[in-house]
Amino acid sequence: MDVSNNQFTEWQRIGAEQPEHLVDHFFNQLRSLPPNSRRAIIASFPQRDELVNRLVTAHTNSDTALTGVPYVLQDMFDVEELPTRCGAPFKELFDQPLDESSQLQQTLEDLGAVLFAKTVPSEFGVDLEGRNPSFGFCPHADDEHFLSGGAGSCAHAVKKGWVPLAFGLDSTGGIRISAAFHGLFGFRLPDKSLARQGVFPTLPSLESVGWMTATLEDLERCFTAFYPQDEAARTDEAARTDEAALTDEAALTDEAALTDEAALTDETMQAEEAIQTDQVTQTEEIPRGFLLQHPGMRIHPEVRSALMNGLYTLQLEAQPEMNAKLCQAFKNSGAALKKIQGRELYSIHRYWIDEYRAEYDQSLLQKIEMGRLCMIEEADEAADTQQALRQCFSEFFRDYDYLVMPISPVPTPDRAAWTDALENDLIQLNAPASLTGMPVLILPLRCKGGRYSAAQLIINPRKIDCIPEILKRIRPAYS
Repeated sequence: MDVSNNQFTEWQRIGAEQPEHLVDHFFNQLRSLPPNSRRAIIASFPQRDELVNRLVTAHTNSDTALTGVPYVLQDMFDVEELPTRCGAPFKELFDQPLDESSQLQQTLEDLGAVLFAKTVPSEFGVDLEGRNPSFGFCPHADDEHFLSGGAGSCAHAVKKGWVPLAFGLDSTGGIRISAAFHGLFGFRLPDKSLARQGVFPTLPSLESVGWMTATLEDLERCFTAFYPQDEAARTDEAARTDEAALTDEAALTDEAALTDEAALTDETMQAEEAIQTDQVTQTEEIPRGFLLQHPGMRIHPEVRSALMNGLYTLQLEAQPEMNAKLCQAFKNSGAALKKIQGRELYSIHRYWIDEYRAEYDQSLLQKIEMGRLCMIEEADEAADTQQALRQCFSEFFRDYDYLVMPISPVPTPDRAAWTDALENDLIQLNAPASLTGMPVLILPLRCKGGRYSAAQLIINPRKIDCIPEILKRIRPAYS
């Protein structure tokens, strides 16, 4: 059986004609894993015969873009008859099979997708590095020395071709960062309801679901399944009437553009000039995008070059005044997200840490302790930053349909290269979309040495229907 291109259509064809072969392919991949790797990646899965029956049922009863598509689901979401262990170090509280499935799993089942396995998250789904001392460090799909990220087990399954689709939490950027480190496509959903019912919470007020695919075509197919054309139009209309989504009271101050410390390569500077030139030919039919060229931190030259050249067909705009306004609004977003996350983590774990403190990973304990010590004044300051971000995006989306910025400041890092500074930079880059609940497209950027970064396209929630056109325009870059 050949699913080397890892596209939905091939999986669907084989699943319809020979469902048992598709299931055996998956289990053969699991059996080939070293025991430690399997423990670090796969949390649980249905029995073989049950999976075969589910594929047959899906192809019989469903006709959508996801009919019969196998997927894995991060083990933060409830699935009937399977436990939700959420990467917890004290397993006795989480080992019982559950009676009901999460809303996300039910939605995917209604769309005809077939769950093949649940994947191990970082401890309680929090750590962006992917730390989980109880289950093991998830290996990167391409190189064991590379960092896989907090949703690395989801990315591993897709990159290795075990399944073509994976879902997980992206509340603080877990899906975005892991997709970036593996060179995968993805999307962060704006619909928070799918991340609240039947989900173990990591950041209840900002919880969000994301998915990963190996190809642009599959990203588009999955988007179409969730947002049929008429549904996308209704979503846009609902966003226009949702006063809580964005406010229109922003009064942004102009500042000089921040100076970036990294010198651009000649190739990158040529691409930058081309972007400026293309602004003249842009038409109203083309979704209007803005490239944040100077996000207030050093971006690795390879990432900057890939960002400028890889997204050339989008005809992105870039100008210093808007860049400065965005940087001013974004500068405290990482700190605000950490404070909000810490307070909510403490409210979730406050009783468990008394009894199970010795079993918690120290990194997670530090985040919980930060929440315990966070003063009311600090919480108010974080809330003010969050509101300022909403106002900033409200102003920005009057003129633009989407904002482009990197997900990671560096290409896929080595595990040994993880530092507090890198974690803070990742949080800073991903906090604006997290704090405002924005939909985000994830587009991989190829770097040297088999490493990747990715662009995040933060989409105006009132313009969800512009995404197919964006994907159409970016297709030549990935052909």
